[in-house]
Amino acid sequence: MRFHWQMVQEEGKERHRCIIAVLLVLFILTLVAVQSYIGIVEYRNGTGNFDFTGEKFTKCEMARLLYSHGIPLSMINDWVCLVGHESHFRTNVVARHPAWGSLCYGLFQISGDTWCGAEIRGGGCNITCEGLLKDVDVSISCAQLIYKLHGFHAWQGWVDYCQDRNQLTDYTHCIKRYWNVTT
Repeated sequence: MRFHWQMVQEEGKERHRCIIAVLLVLFILTLVAVQSYIGIVEYRNGTGNFDFTGEKFTKCEMARLLYSHGIPLSMINDWVCLVGHESHFRTNVVARHPAWGSLCYGLFQISGDTWCGAEIRGGGCNITCEGLLKDVDVSISCAQLIYKLHGFHAWQGWVDYCQDRNQLTDYTHCIKRYWNVTT
């Protein structure tokens, strides 16, 4: 009788180990799916491996960078808010747009279907999509063109989170302190 009870206990432990292993696998798969959905480190280089070499900017670094590319001081807060909500200030983000399914690239999550070419220069910005991931200057120039043609409404992240100017954080102090700019 005692031997039988020990076998039942061992079977129970084995069942628990299997359940825990299955739950762990499900957790990992869920985590990977969530990361892929929100675009965390999805960019694959030519070898098919993940590329972790992108830059991540601080909010002040982004404000100064945008200003150095000709973004007016009065619009810096909108642009910093936009980049924060589109890519979390990371250059190497590639994510599938939830509404229409196209891949979006880089800091500004620029649509590959419209603005860049997959393998060769193309689209409205006449660039490769990979260029949006590797060259901040190219990415900002393309975003400026999109803004010139469509305004901030081209970015759902700006519409959803940045459109109300009264709620935007002010990042102009980053520029004023750095370049001694007066308004």
